[in-house]
Amino acid sequence: MAHLTAVIGAISIATSCFAFTDSETGRVVGIISTGGGGLPVIEAPDTVRLGAAFTATVNSFGNGCTTPDGVKLTLLPAEARVIPFDRVPTDDDVLCADVLAVLPHAVALHFTQPGTATIVADGMVYGTNFERARGTVTKAVTVVP
Repeated sequence: MAHLTAVIGAISIATSCFAFTDSETGRVVGIISTGGGGLPVIEAPDTVRLGAAFTATVNSFGNGCTTPDGVKLTLLPAEARVIPFDRVPTDDDVLCADVLAVLPHAVALHFTQPGTATIVADGMVYGTNFERARGTVTKAVTVVP
């Protein structure tokens, strides 16, 4: 009986993540923080050259059915704001593996102001009671001439 309860709980958790989904397209703002530590949200060099292109990756997180679906990028001289989007099933009958999946969103960036620049990931985060809210994660980058 305990095994059956665990299986039902896993199915419930796997399908409950779709409650915040656009029911027509399945496109959602990506989850950038799960409340746990250790998984990098922004992967980028610590130092870049002024005006030189480089690749940064903003990771969002989902389950076995979640796939990356592009970004919205706003690029200023010393700030890059990245909103990751993911796609999830819109059918309630879909069962997904209840595993944490890292979903990379690679973006080409360049900064045109020397000094400290900031990469901002803007997405969904989990609060202390597992409620979803908008949030940000940042990474400072040194821009050298």
